[in-house]
Amino acid sequence: MRVLIFCTVILGGITAIAQPVCKTSQLPVNTKCIDVPSDSTKWLSFYEHHCNRGTIEACRRAGDLLSTPENARIVTANPGRAAELFRRGCDKGDADCCGNLGWMLIEGHGIERDEEQGLKLIESACGRGGATACSTLGYFYDHGQYVEQNVTRANELFERSCRAHDRNGCFNLGMAYFNGRGVPRDLVHAADLVRTPCDEGLAKACTTLGSTQIDGVAPDAEHWPHTAVELFRRGCSGGDPSGCYMLGTWYLYTSNDKRDYKYAASLLESACKSGEIRSCHGLAVIYRDGLGVPRDGQRALTLFGEMCEKNPASDDGCVDLGAMYRDGLGVKADAALAVKAYRRGCDAGDMSSCNELGSGYYFGRGIERDPSRGVELFRRACSAGILASCTNLGVALIEGSGTKRDEAGAVALFERTCKGKHQNGCKLLADCYAQGLGVAKDVTRAKALYREACNKGNLGACHAL
Repeated sequence: MRVLIFCTVILGGITAIAQPVCKTSQLPVNTKCIDVPSDSTKWLSFYEHHCNRGTIEACRRAGDLLSTPENARIVTANPGRAAELFRRGCDKGDADCCGNLGWMLIEGHGIERDEEQGLKLIESACGRGGATACSTLGYFYDHGQYVEQNVTRANELFERSCRAHDRNGCFNLGMAYFNGRGVPRDLVHAADLVRTPCDEGLAKACTTLGSTQIDGVAPDAEHWPHTAVELFRRGCSGGDPSGCYMLGTWYLYTSNDKRDYKYAASLLESACKSGEIRSCHGLAVIYRDGLGVPRDGQRALTLFGEMCEKNPASDDGCVDLGAMYRDGLGVKADAALAVKAYRRGCDAGDMSSCNELGSGYYFGRGIERDPSRGVELFRRACSAGILASCTNLGVALIEGSGTKRDEAGAVALFERTCKGKHQNGCKLLADCYAQGLGVAKDVTRAKALYREACNKGNLGACHAL
């Protein structure tokens, strides 16, 4: 049984009773903790009832429900009504309600936009101990929104809000330690900070904590027995699209005995529709290869195309779109359209796309042949760590096409890519040893490299044995 201790404070002749400390599943009403209904569909009416009877925290909780998109499965969003509830609480002196109202003013969410007034409310609320307001203000400083960016100040605010038991503040501080942003990188401390928000139902915290399990960093297993998959499931069921992405990816790529393509497809479909762009890539792969669903090249092409359009710099959307056109995977082969996709990705900074565009120039596929331009792109992508580009650059050095012939330089590149587990690099390095190109001829070494490349799936190496 929870024992409540009340503190009577005498203020100017008026006796005030301090609010009790309640569980998150309870609402403090006067001197009591009242259980919140277990049925989430009854939460709004419960909170509004107590708000109308003067319980300020009930006003804030009702406003949170109505203003947060993640709660759509519980109530219909009504930001205008939420703003009214926050204003009611703010007018009665509740710092968190003032902070929430400030955020809505800044965003123009359910209320006329007023960034200046909104920021003043948030700063004032944080100064009066509003944990949520401090977390919000910290986010602004972290991202340089509405204020000059100051990561150190952001972390100070996150720490203040976390100490006041604000779950978003703890989560944001944990992310700072995960990324070494303004503080020394400390994955164990980060995981410990994120654990409590996950326990309290913050879905994205559970997803993040699951990622630490995969990376081998997790809180004490005795106190935190959940596996990564369980954490991703909690994140996903709690409304975090990234949790659905991680869970779907696990079922897509995990060991054969637990792989479930159909379930993965449903998870990735849901996350993709929610704007989790990485999920769209996994879903496209499923449709392209017919994994657990009928093969659908057009659906895959559409998904890769949307990714290439929205986020060409990452997520492999452009390079995979180009590959479908290049190889005619579910669509009519079109080298020119492949080059167009690769160029879009490369121009945005995706080095895998630069490698493929380089191949187009080097071999004259879908574009006028220009070996020098191809070599330039190979060098750029190789410098960024794309092993396939380093191998392609090595081939150009062997052939002396688009660049000066340099067999020893090619061998050095093949050595690098072979060590990086690039099968074609091992095969080409074996060719060099077998023929004495840029290195002393060594048939024994060549055979060992051919076998290594063959074991990695290189058929040319297998035929050379």
